[in-house]
Amino acid sequence: MAHFLKAMEINVLAPIAYEQWMRFEQLPQFIESVNEVRQLDDSHLHWRGTLSGKPVESDIELNLRVEDYLIVWRNPTAPANHGTLRFEAMGDGRTLLTVEVEYEVESPEVKAAEALGMVKTQIEDSLESFKAFVESRTKSHTEDRQKPDPDAVSPG
Repeated sequence: MAHFLKAMEINVLAPIAYEQWMRFEQLPQFIESVNEVRQLDDSHLHWRGTLSGKPVESDIELNLRVEDYLIVWRNPTAPANHGTLRFEAMGDGRTLLTVEVEYEVESPEVKAAEALGMVKTQIEDSLESFKAFVESRTKSHTEDRQKPDPDAVSPG
């Protein structure tokens, strides 16, 4: 079984980072190996993507959600594949995102990729993409709110 653990600082509030991750259909925008995510109900997802160049698809079950703080998931057909995302407020509009994933390495292609460190690199790259994605969206929304409305009537 393989294990991945990474903590990274994100320059947005924890509720914003959590909410963005919970928009599951947008995961392919920052997780390169995921092509599509469909939310089946409040606690089940189905995703399609590629793993070591091979098409894969699977279901994900959300075991626990603590709003603005925690997401715990597992694969119901491969229980060894599971993970946790923790969004901890750090103050000053920053969040510590901690991601822990355990997964069974099954196919020869994935075993080779794991041995070369490619799987962990892919997860790290996805987290960096998420950071850039959520920070840029938050920055653009903040800037839009701060721009004066040229059509607004100033008090006279």
